[in-house]
Amino acid sequence: MSYTNTREEAALLLEISTRTLDRYVKGGKIRAKRKGKIVYIHDEDIAMMRSEDPELVRPTDSQRKNTGWSESPEIVIFDEPSNAGSFSRKPTTVDYRDLYEDSLRKIAEKDHIIQDLSYRAGHAESELKNSVSLIEFKKQTFLLESAKAKTDEDIKLAESEVLKLREEVTQSKFVLYLLIVLVAVMIIVSSFLLLYFI
Repeated sequence: MSYTNTREEAALLLEISTRTLDRYVKGGKIRAKRKGKIVYIHDEDIAMMRSEDPELVRPTDSQRKNTGWSESPEIVIFDEPSNAGSFSRKPTTVDYRDLYEDSLRKIAEKDHIIQDLSYRAGHAESELKNSVSLIEFKKQTFLLESAKAKTDEDIKLAESEVLKLREEVTQSKFVLYLLIVLVAVMIIVSSFLLLYFI
């Protein structure tokens, strides 16, 4: 016999999920061969699994005690295929506790980074709430510039009024001096006339 059934077909024949079938392949209970992207299962292994009682596949409590079954399962990692089409039967076992502790450490590091970023985001958000929005800033700047332009116009208008008033005062002083001189001349002339006719 050979590899004629795909993963899906083998899973249907064995009445198990493809995920369980993948675990059997990784565990070395079933031989598999990959052609391109399709994985084929060996026919003899399918026949052998179908003939076995499903309860014998899973270890019982007594088997666990007698064989030193550990409640902490190990992850089995298979080596790469040694040649095209066949899998190596030399699994490398890794204790899941080491992986679990390493994962916890990495999660703690990531959690610390997330907390730091969350703190920074909250700090930036509070600064943003306490600051003036850009639209409000532009509005206030426009109003200030408008007020400054209006003030500049008022100053120029006031300066022109002051110049006019100075000119008027100067003209008034000139007229006043002229009148004083004229009155003085009249007084002098009238006093001469009075002296001459008297």
